Amino acid sequence: MMRQVFPDGPTDHDPLGSAFIWKRELCSPDGNRQEVLRLTYRPDLWQLDDVAPAIYSWGIASEVIESNYPDRIAYVKLLPISAPAVRAYAEATLSNYRLLVMVKRGGIWKAWAVSDVGTTSVDTNRIIEILDQDEES
Repeated sequence: MMRQVFPDGPTDHDPLGSAFIWKRELCSPDGNRQEVLRLTYRPDLWQLDDVAPAIYSWGIASEVIESNYPDRIAYVKLLPISAPAVRAYAEATLSNYRLLVMVKRGGIWKAWAVSDVGTTSVDTNRIIEILDQDEES
């Protein structure tokens, strides 16, 4: 599946690719901590050692959910990894997921936040306000 989603490999110039790299490096025992920090917005505000075990058994959905600001904010669903392979035959509503909020800074997509299970709304206007304030300072 990875080759289908990332034919040339994941990159930080794409929200899904950056989310994949961030989660892989964060949750791997041999992960590159510098890469995690580089791909985390304001890493000083995160408790990354607590986030890693919380999302370790969650996989990344293969499509990005766009926000009202698609060039600045994107959402990536994290889904629980099930033991047997699952094949979808029809659309279904999923309620057991987390949102990984990604923001674009300096041409690179960075992790902004990981939601609680089932969170369906994020205050995008507030995120934009904070991003704009940070650009000014």
